[in-house]
Amino acid sequence: MFAKGTKITHAVVIKKLNEILQARGKKRTDRAAQIEPLQLLVQITSENNLGEDIIIKIRFNITASLYDYNPNLDTYMKPETWQKRMDCINELMNILFANPSIFVRENILEESENMHNTDQSLCVCGCIFTLVERMDEEFTKIMQNTDPHSQEYMEHLKDEAQVCTITERVQCYLEEKGTTEICCVYLRPILHTYYKFDYKAHQQSLTPAEG
Repeated sequence: MFAKGTKITHAVVIKKLNEILQARGKKRTDRAAQIEPLQLLVQITSENNLGEDIIIKIRFNITASLYDYNPNLDTYMKPETWQKRMDCINELMNILFANPSIFVRENILEESENMHNTDQSLCVCGCIFTLVERMDEEFTKIMQNTDPHSQEYMEHLKDEAQVCTITERVQCYLEEKGTTEICCVYLRPILHTYYKFDYKAHQQSLTPAEG
């Protein structure tokens, strides 16, 4: 990935990240192959102790690349890609909870990001809520495109617990940070709440007890 003897610094890693991202959306870009160099970049960043903030930025882009892997809005993710998606968000949330001094905001300009000067607040451009929103939408798409009478449907349904757990983690994080996105996150668990009216139980409750 880097020429032999290259000193790995924040600037070098960011430059390489931008080179990888510039290929996104181009016709001849192998979307599947783009994820691997991003994962390697995370490994190199970690080995050179460049900080969790820059790893957060790369992981945000890995998550986005997983969506690019399946750009067709009418189809849903393959199971292995879907699981990678959830694992990636969980790993990202682990880092954010372990490093409360790092701020992630959607309204931060990339040129205003601070990922190395510890004398100032460390901040990264990114939207935590978007991760949950797109994950939830993808889960709905998966369920809608699966035969409800099949075993596959039952297997997919088990993923709902993971989806709700991730949503709860993001909710806790945004509550701690006090962002305006929190109201949108509160709605997500409600959409996964099922309610079935029991008419017989209702009628029994209206019937006076004998004796």
